[in-house]
Amino acid sequence: MSDSKNLKIIFKKLDIGGFLNRIPEENAYFENGKLKRLYLRNINIVEMDRLSFPDLELLVLENNGLRIIHKDLISKCKNLTHLRIKFNEIKGIPPNFFEHNEKLESLEFTENRIEELHPDLFSKLISLRELNLSKNRILKIDAHLLKNLSQLKTLDLSYNNIENLDESIFSGLEKIDEINLTENSINNLPAKLLTNLPNLRKISLGYNLISSIDPGTFTKNSAIKWIYLNSNKIQRIKENTFSNLSHLIRLDLSNNNISMIMPCLHNCERLEWFEIDHNQLTGLPQDIFKSLKKLIRLNLSHNSLSILDGPIFENLIKLKLLILNNNKLEEIPSSLYNMNNLWELYLGGNKSLDYPNSIVGRENINKFLADKKVGN
Repeated sequence: MSDSKNLKIIFKKLDIGGFLNRIPEENAYFENGKLKRLYLRNINIVEMDRLSFPDLELLVLENNGLRIIHKDLISKCKNLTHLRIKFNEIKGIPPNFFEHNEKLESLEFTENRIEELHPDLFSKLISLRELNLSKNRILKIDAHLLKNLSQLKTLDLSYNNIENLDESIFSGLEKIDEINLTENSINNLPAKLLTNLPNLRKISLGYNLISSIDPGTFTKNSAIKWIYLNSNKIQRIKENTFSNLSHLIRLDLSNNNISMIMPCLHNCERLEWFEIDHNQLTGLPQDIFKSLKKLIRLNLSHNSLSILDGPIFENLIKLKLLILNNNKLEEIPSSLYNMNNLWELYLGGNKSLDYPNSIVGRENINKFLADKKVGN
């Protein structure tokens, strides 16, 4: 067999997995730098030095037990656009690691052990559109870390240990579409955190320690469609907190400590899903749902609601699913009798009402309400 260094094979894609315990020598399998995509997966590699593939566009280092990446690992890969280093044991990224990678568009370091990020780590990544640092051990995000990422569209920092967010951390991310901060230890949401993010459509803040929301937090986010604030420690929703979010489709406030909610949904005409179950509500403002003519799902279960009388549901003309189980209701809300599109109704677990847990189907609901109608 001829010497491997004399091979005249030019690879465009190479997937090496499960049968090597080291990276091949620099010129052992490749020639003329024509490799475009390189996958190194399920290989026992603890440390990596430098790759010299100037035409490389995609690099995947996955599930290798990798602990150390040297500062020059991708310095010669100047055409790299996609980098995925995940399911490894990396604790830190060298400060100048991306010094020569201005073409990088997608970066993923998920499921490592990263605790700290240098403030200038991403300063050269002017083309970056996707950044995923989820499932690490990050404690803090410096206010300047993201300052040059003007093309960034998606940011995932979920499943870390972040406690505080500087109010200017997202400043300049005018193209950002989605931010995921789920499952951290965030205890405060700065009022100006999301200011100047005109294209933000989805914000996920569930499973944190947030106790309050300033009414001005979402004022500048007119394009937002999905807000997830579930499983926090929010105690009160102030007036107009979500008002005028005319594109909002889904709002999740479930599993908090909310005992009071003021009229906060004015002009949210496109809202379809509203979850505020598993809280401590004892009552609701009569006009809280007034603007929600496109709402199809409303979950009020597992609260302490005793009376939902008057016209509280009368504008919910498209509502299909209403969940009221496990409250303290004493009677069926009168406005239910005129909800002609209601398809599923949950009333079980209200001690004063000996009703079935769920009633499904328009005909069955009509029959049930006719039998229970006030005055019958």
